[in-house]
Amino acid sequence: MSVETRANLAGLAAKRFDRTGEMSDLDAAIEAGRDAVNATRDGDPGRAGYMSNLGNALETRYERTGRLADLDEAIARHRDAVAACPADDRDRAGCLNNLGTALMARFQRTAVMTDLDSAIEAVEGAVSAVPDDHSDRARYLSNLGIKLHARFGRSGERGDLEAAIAAGTAAVDATPVGHADRAKYLSNLAITVLSRVGEDGDRADLDEAIRLEQKAVDATPAGHPSRASYLMVLGSVLRVSAADTGSAAELGRAVELLRAAADATPRDDPQLAGRLTSLADTLTARFEHSGADPDRTEAVAAYAEAVRQELAGPSERIRAARAGAALIARSAPERAVGLLETAVRLLGELVPRELARGDQQHQIREFAGLASDAAALALAA
Repeated sequence: MSVETRANLAGLAAKRFDRTGEMSDLDAAIEAGRDAVNATRDGDPGRAGYMSNLGNALETRYERTGRLADLDEAIARHRDAVAACPADDRDRAGCLNNLGTALMARFQRTAVMTDLDSAIEAVEGAVSAVPDDHSDRARYLSNLGIKLHARFGRSGERGDLEAAIAAGTAAVDATPVGHADRAKYLSNLAITVLSRVGEDGDRADLDEAIRLEQKAVDATPAGHPSRASYLMVLGSVLRVSAADTGSAAELGRAVELLRAAADATPRDDPQLAGRLTSLADTLTARFEHSGADPDRTEAVAAYAEAVRQELAGPSERIRAARAGAALIARSAPERAVGLLETAVRLLGELVPRELARGDQQHQIREFAGLASDAAALALAA
């Protein structure tokens, strides 16, 4: 079987997975992709593309299964692809962008700051490598905005936030209405603009975030795999708005949107934990506003379900456990103790020994006092 045939089989299996969601198709795409890479030598003109496609398939499997080994291998293949592309190669920008995306995924899982810095460097390289009218420039700009926004979240550097908004705005402006990716770019920009609300408290920014995310939802049909994500973001933005306006109706709409987002997410999706936690946070806000006990009951159930999502990152599960325990510490202390005990057990996964000291300190600082809270609650119970 020729290299081209192996590569074509990998591509067809990957496309069928996109249509069916069957893991067997994705496994077949990875196996055929490995065969194509192994059948080529250094200097082969197709080698970089084969490695990049294999990296994409491995990253997709990581997204479905949460297996970090797949993501590590994906990053290695993307690095190989970039190394195999000469500086003037037309495919180099795409390879750099793919590398940045995979590094960002690992940063979100492990919080290793060097991964985020490397992701930004890679995508900046992709943007610089294409002219202003290149068909993929908007995609690279939007990806760059996401990564700069993430670094702002860690460093608090206002320059990163403003650069993220500028990149996201340029991506939206360069994408015509009706384009398949416009909704994604609108949503990415809405999330970034919302962070500026937290910095400045500017109502105009909050209204702009709502407008952008509503456009993303409106442009996405029911059943589309990205619609749940856009619903979650819109619900989260409306929760922030309700806190500003005191509108019970707005808070109620936020609950409905976030409930719909969680319901539309497959039970084996690693993103489910985050969507359940957002729903629970909003139900908690409504409970604190109205005192309606059904809201608290549903919030606790959502937090508990988020904690049980083994494919989710440990930090997401710990946040859910801590929030759920706080909500029922007085009414059901024994159940709260169980949630906090789970959170304490997850701390070992949160801060592995191979993390750099600065990354370890950041992770520990976020959950400082967790063990003592669990012990105190256990004694009280």
